[in-house]
Amino acid sequence: MIDSIAIAITPIMNNRSLTWENCKAMDDIANSVLLKAVLIVQTLSSTAAIPLLILLLRWVLTKSLMHFNTKFIFVFNIMCSLIHLLSRINQHVAGLCDYFHQRSDGCQIIPEIMYCFYVRLPYNCALWACYTTTFMIALERCIATIFLRSYHNNRTVGPLLVASQVSLYPSLHNTIK
Repeated sequence: MIDSIAIAITPIMNNRSLTWENCKAMDDIANSVLLKAVLIVQTLSSTAAIPLLILLLRWVLTKSLMHFNTKFIFVFNIMCSLIHLLSRINQHVAGLCDYFHQRSDGCQIIPEIMYCFYVRLPYNCALWACYTTTFMIALERCIATIFLRSYHNNRTVGPLLVASQVSLYPSLHNTIK
């Protein structure tokens, strides 16, 4: 199952499709100063954001005036952001290591299909979760406003919204294809 998903979302690069033109193009990309500069800036920015997210997490957890359900969704968003940033750092550092090492041709740095799938999986899932958390926070606040009188002691809406958000990803991903 995982193999079929990986093949569906990642271009196939097997020995028959690795032509001299493909290897030359990959070598040109790997030697691009602009690409290396962008990857370095992205890696440094992601690294700088991690302590800021940890401070934000600490602030959210100690905020007593924030409702439990809102706090739960915010913590989920921050954790997904951390996963996304750590995955981004991992991908960019691995790419930079490949690009800076000596090689005989560009075919040496073309990754395997399963490597691409597994390296990008946490990055993409966490990114999607970060984007959709904004909607979940708005929905939770809407529910809190509608049920204002009885909502104060409710501690289930936040976890249920996060669970529905996580369970929606596979179904939305299949309909988008």
